[in-house]
Amino acid sequence: MEERTKMNDNELTLTDILLYIKRFFVKIMTRGIITIVIILAVTVLAWLLLPYKMRYCTELENTLKKTDGHTYVYPNGRAFNALDVISPAVLREVYNNMKLEDKIPYTDFVTLFYIDNSSMKQARLDAEYEAKLSKKNLNTVSLNLLEKEYNLKRTQIANDIFRVNMKTHYSLSKGDCIQALALIPETWFQIYSKTEAAALPKVELDAWKKDFAESMKAKEGNMVILEKARVYTNLLKVSCDSLQKMLDGKNIALDSGEYLEDIRRKLDHIQKFQISVFSQFIIMSSSLFSQYDQIYLLRSLKTTDRELMEVEENIKYATQALELIRSTAPVRTPGATRNQKGDYTTVNLEFNDSVFSQIAELIRNDVTNTVRRDVAQKIIAYGEQKARIVAEKAYIKDLIDTQKKKTPIDELYSASEFRSRMTVLQNELLDIAQKIQQFRAKILKDYLTARSFYKPASNSVKIRRDYVISIAKVALGLLALGILYNVIMICLDFKFKYQR
Repeated sequence: MEERTKMNDNELTLTDILLYIKRFFVKIMTRGIITIVIILAVTVLAWLLLPYKMRYCTELENTLKKTDGHTYVYPNGRAFNALDVISPAVLREVYNNMKLEDKIPYTDFVTLFYIDNSSMKQARLDAEYEAKLSKKNLNTVSLNLLEKEYNLKRTQIANDIFRVNMKTHYSLSKGDCIQALALIPETWFQIYSKTEAAALPKVELDAWKKDFAESMKAKEGNMVILEKARVYTNLLKVSCDSLQKMLDGKNIALDSGEYLEDIRRKLDHIQKFQISVFSQFIIMSSSLFSQYDQIYLLRSLKTTDRELMEVEENIKYATQALELIRSTAPVRTPGATRNQKGDYTTVNLEFNDSVFSQIAELIRNDVTNTVRRDVAQKIIAYGEQKARIVAEKAYIKDLIDTQKKKTPIDELYSASEFRSRMTVLQNELLDIAQKIQQFRAKILKDYLTARSFYKPASNSVKIRRDYVISIAKVALGLLALGILYNVIMICLDFKFKYQR
C-alpha cells in the first residue's frame, strides 16, 4: 500500500505542469525572449560576416508554344533552348549597345551570365534525386532507372519560369548590371524574331543599284539592261504578293497614302507599257540591238533548255519513286485502313506473340505515307518550276524569232535617248523598291509587336547574395538549438526546483 501511494505521488499530472508554468511563467518567457534575441543577433552577424558573392537576376516567363514532347519551339518551328537568351549573338549586341569596351573585355563579360530554373518543384526534384544519388550501394542498372525516372518527372513539371543571372564585376556599376539584365530579354526577342523574317521577302536594292550602274557604263547591251529590269520587276511583284499574304487582311498604308495593291498595279503598268514595249523596240531597231544582245539571248535560251531538262529529270525520278511506293505499300495510317469500298475501317491489334510485329507494320505504313506525301509535294513544286521555265523559254524564243524576221522601221530613239529612258525606268523601280522595303518594315513591326516570346515574371531586377552557407539554414539551426536549450532548462527546473 505504501509503495503504491509513493508511485501515485511521483506520477506527473497535468495539474503539476500547469502549476509549474504558472509559477515560472515569467522566467520561461524571459529565457525564450533572450534566446530569440541571441538567435537574431547571431543570424545578423552571420549575414554580415559570412563570405558571399553578389549577383543580379531577373525572372522571365516563357510564352513560346509547347509541343507534345514537352519542348518549346519558336513560331518558325525551331527548338528553343534557354541558353538562347544569353547566346553570344545576344550578349555581343548588349555589349555593343552599352558601349562597355572601355570597362570590361567581351570575353569577361560573357562569363558573368548563366541561366537556372526558378521552379520550386524543379528544385525539390533536383534535391530529391541528389539525395538518392548520394547512396553508395547504387549499381549501373539502378543509376539508369533513376535517370529515366528523373527525366520522366522533369517533363511533367511546367518549366515556364526561368531566371537570368548576372555575377558582379568590379568594373561594372550596379546601374550597368541592371541595364544589362533589362536589355538581354529584349535583345534576345529581337534577334530570334529576325529568324522568322526569312519568310518576309527581301529587296536587294543596293545590289540592283550597283549592277545597273555597271551596265549603263557599257556602250552595248541595251537588251541586257532591259532584261535585268524585267527580272527585277518580277522579283518586286513576288515580294508584293508575299507581303500581301503576311498582311492577313490588314490595311497598312505608307505615309504617302499608298497601299500594297497600288504598288502592285504600278509594277504591272511598268511591265506592260514600258518593259514589253522597249524590248520589242530594241529587237526591231538596228542601232540599239547589238551582237552582244544577240549572244545574250542565245545563251539565255540554252540556259533555259538546261534548266528545263534538269526539272524534267527531277519530275521523272520523283514520279518513279511515287509509283514504287504505291506498288509496295498500302495506303493506311496507324489508326485506320481502307476496305474494298474505299471507306476507312479501324485497325484492330491482336495482343498475342505477334503484337510487336503488328505495331512495327503500322509504323512502317505511317512512315511510307509520310514519304509519299513529301514526294508528291516535290512533284508539284517541280511542276510549278517547269511551268515558269517553259514560259521564260517561250518569251526568249519569241524575241529571237522576232529579231530574225524584223522589218526596217524608223528609229524613234537614239542610243543616248534610250539610255536616258532606261535611267528613268530604273529610278521608278528603285522608288517602288524603297516603298516595298517600307511596307516590309511596317509589316514586320506590326507582326512582332502582336506577340512576344516572354513576359517578365518579376517587376524588377533582384539583387541576391550567394553565401557559402545559407543564412536560412544558419537561422534554422540556431532556432533548433535554442528550442532544445529551452526544453532542457525547463525539464531541469521542473525536476530540481519545482518538485522539491
